[in-house]
Amino acid sequence: MLTLYKSPTCAYCPQVMKYLDTKGVEYTTVDITEDREAAQLLWDKGFKTVPVTTDGETYVAGPKWGEIAKLIRGE
Repeated sequence: MLTLYKSPTCAYCPQVMKYLDTKGVEYTTVDITEDREAAQLLWDKGFKTVPVTTDGETYVAGPKWGEIAKLIRGE
């Protein structure tokens, strides 16, 4: 299952969520404004913005459809 890190003010987060929904992908969302540990995790990995989509190993920042498609396929 994928995880999408997001924030309420993120313009791209709904686009990524819609993309995942359209593909029928199960995912969880984590709002980094409510979960400081998650925000720190992303910061420690070098991410300064959301959305970040991950399978737990690979992290994709932004609406990079090709890279997110690879996550969906497990590549």
